[in-house]
Amino acid sequence: MKQIIRIIEEIALNLFFLLENDFRMIYFYQYCRNLRKNRDEIKQLQDKKLKKLIEHAYSTCPYYKKAFDDAKISPKCINSSEDLKKIPNITKADVNKNKKQMISQKYNIRKLTKDFSGGTTGEGVQFYKDKRYMQKARAVWMRDIYAHGYRPGDKMAWIWGSERETKDSSKIMKRIRRILTRKIWFNPTNFEEETFYQWIIEEYNMFKPKFIYGYENAILSMARLIEKRGIKIHKPQKVFSTSESLNNRDYLEKVFGCEVIDQYGCREVLALAIEDKNKIMRSDDDFVIIEVNEKNEILLTPLEAYGMPLIRYRVGDLGIRKKSQKSNKHPFNSFDLTLARTFEMFKTSNNTTIYSGEIIHQASKKKVDVGEYQLVQNSTNLITINIIGKKKDVKPEEIDKLKKVITKLSGIIDVRVKFLNKRLIAKSGKIIAAKCLIESREK
Repeated sequence: MKQIIRIIEEIALNLFFLLENDFRMIYFYQYCRNLRKNRDEIKQLQDKKLKKLIEHAYSTCPYYKKAFDDAKISPKCINSSEDLKKIPNITKADVNKNKKQMISQKYNIRKLTKDFSGGTTGEGVQFYKDKRYMQKARAVWMRDIYAHGYRPGDKMAWIWGSERETKDSSKIMKRIRRILTRKIWFNPTNFEEETFYQWIIEEYNMFKPKFIYGYENAILSMARLIEKRGIKIHKPQKVFSTSESLNNRDYLEKVFGCEVIDQYGCREVLALAIEDKNKIMRSDDDFVIIEVNEKNEILLTPLEAYGMPLIRYRVGDLGIRKKSQKSNKHPFNSFDLTLARTFEMFKTSNNTTIYSGEIIHQASKKKVDVGEYQLVQNSTNLITINIIGKKKDVKPEEIDKLKKVITKLSGIIDVRVKFLNKRLIAKSGKIIAAKCLIESREK
């Protein structure tokens, strides 16, 4: 009987998305079929998609046509991922400066979705996504966690920022979406311990989710609260950690009593890689090409981004290549990468906790332009902005904009600025995008 109900629920979910002109479920089933292919078949598919993307970018995006012509490269010379090295990479600064020239002339910019990213460095970037690309990205994300037992419509608790809904959805459709997708949310951007405690007791335990998904440091805050208060919690089937280095896997697995899976994604490309059942990171080779250059910088080429192609995009993350691990007939490459970034939780004098990554994201949305920077919380009443560069190169009004964002989200008025030659890096090699010195968590 349960199986019949589950099938009916999945059919209802499919119909709902189709009514919203959202084809993610169709794409989801298509991407799931790729799990049955072998590595050679995936490589052929990847190369086919790459050639199509390159031809599209060259013929419809003024920026890429000029870039190829200036480098004296013909699109016909790019036939595989190995050929991508012939093309210069692009940075966030390149995107910010040339985004209108990067948008495909086949798309109306008004029909594209504008998004923002602060990334690891704090250097903000604004970019655009077409509807098809976003739907495919969500489908690949679902496919990745599907490999760990997830089925569309399974109950999931998100420890995340504000829930994103489609802009054109009515209140009724939003309500139906919540019922069918079966998600609950806790926003870790700014919260008090008691609020988090009540959410765990009254919502989480009552909802009984099969999965938890969120930022590692936000999930870590939940785990510490559970242990501190001795809370008896509903045991999830899996916990998915994303967007940050997974540094506390053993502790999280002990508290939640289940396996913790590391997933890699970013705002520009939602689904990039996920660990398999053997804890080997696997890149989504049928959706994105991931390169790591000699400086350990990650370069991304999302294969379905047609509204605004990003070819060899230097996302701002650093990776550390490890000794290659043998494949166990998995269709996707082993990523063998340790993501070197982290956003710590900030604290205020009134016992409020703030997810620092949201500060950097909101600064990006406000188009704050101070270059590369990191945040350091020195005390409950003081935050320091470490700007990597020279004072003469940064406009005072841009610093003021960043200070206002920090004060608005944290309530901390004393925000000071330092100019450094290079960013602070932990002994472990992690990039510290935001560091809290009140209570050291360095491992």
